Amino acid sequence: MGDDRVSDSELNALVDDELDPARQAEIEAWLADNPESAQRVARYRAQSAGLHALYDDILNEE
Repeated sequence: MGDDRVSDSELNALVDDELDPARQAEIEAWLADNPESAQRVARYRAQSAGLHALYDDILNEE
């Protein structure tokens, strides 16, 4: 990656599986060298999993 920064919106897109595979791979590689950001992504993923556990049934009601 030429630019060593990854935006918060890209980190959220990573968690939400909204990135194309090439960009996802770049960010995952960047996270391997940026442990603080990797921890933040882990917290985002935990929060996302918790929200899905609480609300997916409601969202999928017909």
